[in-house]
Amino acid sequence: MPNLKLLFLLSSLSLLAFLISITPLAAFLPQIVAFLVILFFALHLSQSIAQSDHLAASFVTFIVMLIVFTTGGLSSPVFFLTYFLLFSLAFQNTPKTILPYSAFLIILLSQSLNSIDSLIPLVSLLFISPLVWIVSQEHLSNNFMSTSISQKQTDALLWLSLRFKNSLTQIIDQLTMLSLDPKLSPTQKRDIVNLRRRSKSLLTSSRQLVTDIEEEDYGY
Repeated sequence: MPNLKLLFLLSSLSLLAFLISITPLAAFLPQIVAFLVILFFALHLSQSIAQSDHLAASFVTFIVMLIVFTTGGLSSPVFFLTYFLLFSLAFQNTPKTILPYSAFLIILLSQSLNSIDSLIPLVSLLFISPLVWIVSQEHLSNNFMSTSISQKQTDALLWLSLRFKNSLTQIIDQLTMLSLDPKLSPTQKRDIVNLRRRSKSLLTSSRQLVTDIEEEDYGY
């Protein structure tokens, strides 16, 4: 399911950047970019708005597309920023969100198609879009795998910390009580003492293992 809110936001900002580029406001590009940067940091410092997941993506998208459109669109010397933008978005969002936005961006950029030379960047963008989809899909799969592995590590750590250690402690206590039974032969007592010593060694090793895992994964 695509993130319709983000898709609408990115598309609207790109369309706004295109509309500004065909108006007299395009002459004030440096001032507009400076104002947007100042506005971004001002909003970012505001705790009420800083929580927005789409704040940075929105500002970066608007600034990049504004610069590209106002400097010639497909003929812009900084057209390569479009590639960086798409790949950056791909690492933060799902393929179903990025691919429609890429298609919309291609439609907007095609408005600046005015020569054979400008056709090359447009064709390259057509090839880049499926690649962005693949990168986004791969990133999504890696995140899922990392989450699954992390959950399994947590489950194993809980099992070691609780069930295994508690059960082993109970076994050691029962062996201690059993070793005090006067009816046991010397051989039986010796076997019980050896078994108790090995159980305690195993308990110590499990505690050290839990400590090592916590230090490696959580830093404490």
